[in-house]
Amino acid sequence: MARVRVLMPLPDRDFDTTEVAVPWRVLTDRGHEVVFATERGGSAPVCDRRLLDGVMLGRLGAAPEPRAFYAQLVDSAEFRDPIAWSAIEPGRFDGLILPGGHAPGMRQYLGSRELRKKVVELWRHERPVGAICHGVLVLARSRDRTTGRSVIADKRTTCLPKDMERSAFYLTAWKLGRYYRTYPAYVQDEVVAALDDPRQFERGPRSLRRGTADDDGPAFVVPDGRYLSARWPGDAYLFARSFAELLEGDGRVRAPRENVEVARLSFEAIRSRDIDALLELYNPDIEFLPLTGTRVESGGYIGHGGVRDYFEEVAEVWENMRPHAEDVRIVGDQVVLVGGCAVRGRGSGAESDSPMAWVLTIRDGKVSRHRGFRTGQEALAAVGLTD
Repeated sequence: MARVRVLMPLPDRDFDTTEVAVPWRVLTDRGHEVVFATERGGSAPVCDRRLLDGVMLGRLGAAPEPRAFYAQLVDSAEFRDPIAWSAIEPGRFDGLILPGGHAPGMRQYLGSRELRKKVVELWRHERPVGAICHGVLVLARSRDRTTGRSVIADKRTTCLPKDMERSAFYLTAWKLGRYYRTYPAYVQDEVVAALDDPRQFERGPRSLRRGTADDDGPAFVVPDGRYLSARWPGDAYLFARSFAELLEGDGRVRAPRENVEVARLSFEAIRSRDIDALLELYNPDIEFLPLTGTRVESGGYIGHGGVRDYFEEVAEVWENMRPHAEDVRIVGDQVVLVGGCAVRGRGSGAESDSPMAWVLTIRDGKVSRHRGFRTGQEALAAVGLTD
C-alpha cells in the first residue's frame, strides 16, 4: 500500500485527546502521513487539558494509552508545525478526519466558514472522510453551494448521541457549568436536522464501556460508502482502524452492508430449502442456535453437519419454513433481524406466523453464528441495543 496523506484540522485548543491521538497513532503506524491544520498554522494546538488529568475527581478523562499516544504526538514534527486552514489544498490529500471535543475552544473549528469551504471541496474529490463525535457537526454544517444541502444529507451517520451529551452535562453542571454543552442544541439534533431522513441516524449500542486496541466489542461505527462516522472516544480505535482500511482499500468500507446481503441470502436459502446454498454462506464451524430442535438444550448445532441435521429434523415437522425480517440493524459484525417465521405443518397443513428475531455474526463474508430469539427486544438486548 502506498503512503497516503490524511488531513486532520483542529482548533487551537480543547480538542478531544483520544479522538486525535488514536487515529494519528494508528495511521502513522501503518506508514501513512497525517497533516494537521489549524486556523492560522505555525504553532502546535493543545488538547482539552481536563481530559489529561480527569474531568472531575480524576475521572471522565482519556484512558492511559491514548494519553501516552498524545505525549508522543506533541513531540512530532507534523503536530508542532501545522498548516493554516487557508493553505489547505484539498486535491493534495487522500483522506480527511474530523475529530471532536466539547469544551469551548472547539467552537473555533466547529463554526469556521473557511474550514467548511475546504471540507466541501475535499468532499467533491470523493476521498474517504471520517468524523467522530462533534466532528460530524462540521459535515452537517458543510453545504454544497449548488444544492444548499449538507454534504451528508443522503448519508447514514452517527455522532455524539443526545442521551450521552445530556447525561455528561447533568452529571457535571453543578461544578463545570456548560462544559459539556458546546452549543444550546444537542449535537444529535443538529446532525439529524441536516439529513434527508431522520432514520439515517444510527445511535448504536447503549454502553459506556470503551473499545480498546484489543477489544472492539463496545465500539460502534457507521460506514456509508467512503464516509465513516463514530460517536465518542470509546469508538476511537475501531474508527481509526476502519478509516485506515477505507484508505487502503478502494474507498469503501464494505463489510457491514455486505453482511446484510449475506443475511438476506441466508434467509432466501432457508425459505427455498436450498441447504447447499445456505452452507456456502456459513463458516464450516458455525454455531447454529435455533429456538427449537433436539440439540437446543445441549449447545445447539455445530458445523455444516449440524446444520444439515437440523434441517432434516425440520423437514419432518414442517412442510415449509419462511423466515422474514421487517427491521434490520447492523452492530459491528452482527446483523440483527426482527420479523417472524411463517410455517406450514407437514400432513396437517396448519399454518402459523410467529414473531421471531435473529442475530447473525458475520465475519469475512461468512456467518459464524446464527442465534434465534423469541422477540426483537431480546435480540436487540443481546447486542447492547434497547430499541
